[in-house]
Amino acid sequence: WFPRRKGLINGLIVGGFGLGAIVSTNIQTYYLNPDNVSPDSDGYFTNDAVLDRVPTLFLVIGFAYILVEYGCCVLISKPDENV
Repeated sequence: WFPRRKGLINGLIVGGFGLGAIVSTNIQTYYLNPDNVSPDSDGYFTNDAVLDRVPTLFLVIGFAYILVEYGCCVLISKPDENV
């Protein structure tokens, strides 16, 4: 679609990966550990409130990925021949 702006498009894609990681990590942390419970001395969480949220988070993330991927598949189209 943008044959003269390949670098810009590539930069936007790479920036999207980084921004997505920053945003999703903060949302996941806020959902899993809203009270900011510290891990044990060995670095693992044993708090049941935190551990009980993990399976639900996996389901929510999976559902969100399905929605995003489906939306992207719907938007796929061939570029205009005049470009």
